Amino acid sequence: MNTKTITKKKTTSLRIDNGLFEHIENIAKRENRSINNYIETILLNTTGYNIAPELTKEDLEAIEQSKKEAKKGLFIPYNDVMEKAKRICTK
Repeated sequence: MNTKTITKKKTTSLRIDNGLFEHIENIAKRENRSINNYIETILLNTTGYNIAPELTKEDLEAIEQSKKEAKKGLFIPYNDVMEKAKRICTK
């Protein structure tokens, strides 16, 4: 029997600069993602919040690398890690 884990999410509002919002919106569109998904992914990658404790050492190292790049003003999406986390959480 395959049961899915239900993830509780908090709804919140966020005040950000209009230019920053437009920048985020453009990047999300290029990656064919929602603005919410894009922001949540950035927050997960940069804060190191572990939504899936079964991530491998390599996955965690890649997240750390993404965090370093984000601090330099670069953002390289780490979609493989997020996809793996989603698969683990929905088992």
